[in-house]
Amino acid sequence: MLTAVLLFGCLSLLLPSSAWGSSLLTPGKVQDNVQLKKGDYMFVGFPLAFYSRTEVQILFHCTDNTAEYEFEAQFTIRSSPCYKEFFDVRRRDAIRNSLEFYFSQKAKIPGDYHYDKIVHYKSPIQKIKCKNGGTELFPGDMANMNVTKVRPEKRSYSRRIKRQPSVNGHDTIDDGISNQLSSWYPAVYLPIDGIYFLIVRLQYNQWTTLEHNVTVEVQWRGPKGYLTAIDYPLLTFYGVMCGVYGVYALAWLLISLMYWKNLRRIHYCIGAVILLGVLEKAVFYAEYQTMNITGRSVEGAIELAQLVSYLKRTLARMLIIAVSIGYGIVKPRLGLTLHKVVGVGFVYFILCAIVGVERVSKNHPEAVFPLLLLDVGIFCWIITALGNTMRTLRLQRDEVKLSLYRHFTNTFCIAVLASVAFIFWSLYEHVFTDCLKDWTELWIGTAFWQVLFSAILMVIMILWRPSNNNHCYAFTPLLNNSEQ
Repeated sequence: MLTAVLLFGCLSLLLPSSAWGSSLLTPGKVQDNVQLKKGDYMFVGFPLAFYSRTEVQILFHCTDNTAEYEFEAQFTIRSSPCYKEFFDVRRRDAIRNSLEFYFSQKAKIPGDYHYDKIVHYKSPIQKIKCKNGGTELFPGDMANMNVTKVRPEKRSYSRRIKRQPSVNGHDTIDDGISNQLSSWYPAVYLPIDGIYFLIVRLQYNQWTTLEHNVTVEVQWRGPKGYLTAIDYPLLTFYGVMCGVYGVYALAWLLISLMYWKNLRRIHYCIGAVILLGVLEKAVFYAEYQTMNITGRSVEGAIELAQLVSYLKRTLARMLIIAVSIGYGIVKPRLGLTLHKVVGVGFVYFILCAIVGVERVSKNHPEAVFPLLLLDVGIFCWIITALGNTMRTLRLQRDEVKLSLYRHFTNTFCIAVLASVAFIFWSLYEHVFTDCLKDWTELWIGTAFWQVLFSAILMVIMILWRPSNNNHCYAFTPLLNNSEQ
């Protein structure tokens, strides 16, 4: 029974980070490309969560540097208390095909949702002139949104529109436009914290048959910066975690210097995990801070942060496997087991990288399953190894080492139980709900697992800290069984 609970907990440890707990950072400046055709009207949507007093500016980047043309533009923006109405991956096609419905139906909502009020604004039609490229601004007067009573639509709107825009509201996470305006001219002002869907409609009515490409950019600048209301709490969180890992690193360095003559290989492994943790949190904090200030990601920063995170997770699992086997306690050397540990670590890192790539593309969410299976296998190995190590220590009647492993095993079991409890809470609050009104708590799904790992690391640091008593925990062969 305990093994089943542990396995379920181990399986849960990866689900949030790969499936729904660790979301990609969303920039406050998002854009999408539109191809203007004669007589056609195109829709492009930008769903984001932002705080009240956020200002929204709309820009049109004319990419054709040799032509002069004019098109009509109009936008509408509406709120929703339901996170999944605009962000549910399972409804990606339905959201894409409902842009015209959301644009034209001010007082209606899809029949799957039940709420009675939204804030809404629809702009007048504006003529945008593109002259030899450049950037044109949507004329705005800081319009205020109005409260509107809504009612569910009796049937689902499923008519396919003439263009397939990006579901996430932008083509890439870090595509930038070098053309910057010197002034800020917002078109609309958000009155409340909420989930917002801004939809821009463009229509090209000129007589020519030429087609033109226009990049629509929407800039959301809140009172705290460009970070969304979902991502902003993680900026503070990563700042705090930088301090926590800094304390870890300083404490481990000082105690290692004090007892440098008693250091063993496992102490260097623990130090490496701590340093990777410092680097990981620093890179994430820098990226969130940059995104909050500029609205755009630094090229390669997210990839670097993910790479360091994967490396830390890999090394941490290898460390826990070695500790569970009893390296330095009941085994002087890992021998052939070392090759297995390194091999598992290498495969784990490669699978993490594959999952990271698929998370960006969102085309193959099933890519996470090989990593899930490997993670379950790793935790099975840890559980089995802990049992064998403690059985060996009981046979040796070594109460000092046995007490050490009892504390570690208890910590591991508590972490697994906490993981199971959090998984059930997350499933109930965030997964098995059609609306998800508590979207402000989504950041906890990322923070919980990192706090849990930090707590386990702190326990390992305390139990395996360098000291003058290290010889009490060192390997002592039995006269009749030197292989143990």
